[in-house]
Amino acid sequence: LLDSVVRREDFRGARWLSLFPLSRFAGFNTMLHAWMNGATLLLPDRYHPEAIAASFVSEQPTHASGTPTLWKSVLLHLE
Repeated sequence: LLDSVVRREDFRGARWLSLFPLSRFAGFNTMLHAWMNGATLLLPDRYHPEAIAASFVSEQPTHASGTPTLWKSVLLHLE
């Protein structure tokens, strides 16, 4: 799995928001990207579109990864 992580110097200091629990592959993969690049991993209070949208506002992430369906749900909850 570590071989699949893109490592770039400009990712150092990035703020990755995990849109999925770390127990799911997508969440674990986001954690690996943050860890392997010296970035900060941000976790929402809950993995629900409203909580994720609130995390975007309060945490100001620079990076996040999600499926189109999840992005649509989150964007509908941004104020």
